[in-house]
Amino acid sequence: LTVLSSGAVSISEEEAAPEVLSHDDRLGFKVTPGDGEDLYLGGSDVLQVQVKDAYVEEEEITVEDVVYYPEDVMGRTVAVHGLAARPSVQGSMPTVLLLHGQSYSAETWRELGTLELLAKEGFRAIALDLPSLQDLSGTSITTDTFLWSLTATYPSLKNIVVVSPSMSGSFAIPFLEYLVVTYGSAFRSPPTIVGWVALAPVSVHTHAILFPSLDIPALLMFGENDEKFRKAGSALLEIPNNDYFLVPNAGHACYRDNPEFFHSHLFDYLAKARAFQRMRNRTGQ
Repeated sequence: LTVLSSGAVSISEEEAAPEVLSHDDRLGFKVTPGDGEDLYLGGSDVLQVQVKDAYVEEEEITVEDVVYYPEDVMGRTVAVHGLAARPSVQGSMPTVLLLHGQSYSAETWRELGTLELLAKEGFRAIALDLPSLQDLSGTSITTDTFLWSLTATYPSLKNIVVVSPSMSGSFAIPFLEYLVVTYGSAFRSPPTIVGWVALAPVSVHTHAILFPSLDIPALLMFGENDEKFRKAGSALLEIPNNDYFLVPNAGHACYRDNPEFFHSHLFDYLAKARAFQRMRNRTGQ
């Protein structure tokens, strides 16, 4: 019997008592509840049980170096380094793509513990070192098209939640606008985007026309002491499905100044993004 960090319970056939659990090759696992009736569980079913005096084993998470090679239309590539943390079982959980501000890097998310926390909760987490203009100079890729080139080169990057602090708004916002203009929807476009976490991003005013038509849930965060960017980011409130927070005791890099507040609201929001993903998948919209 294994209790996972998310609170789910995993039961293996070898560990269960024979009278409680048996295996059926066609249906999956058969559980006999207390009233003696059989309950069959397929691969996508969930069994809720009450566990008493269980030992919870902490999942060990490894943060790995990764390199991506997004291509332009001519097949020219740029090397993009980063860090990734993967859970032991991801399932259908979204992938969280973490960008960074001007003075920071992918390493910032390791230092804050964000990569490890996300992986422990079942999310695939990728933090990128964003390329400079000099890095991109040998290709036709720009800051506006970088995320499109990345996701087009790597189709496995789907069901994404993009986290974009400060400067990285110049990467994330044009990407979202391109998806809405080209496909009429950020969610239904290739790749599927299921959420956007905007942490006092730049490039808000120059793309303000996007926000009323953005069809994904957004988490908006500004430091309570960051008056300049709070005013500049007011157009983000036009996003129909948004959660807006002022981070206490925080300046422009609000997620670094108060990581406890940031992480708490990030995980609340990710539950909302997952629910949105499931709803859209069911309705086929």
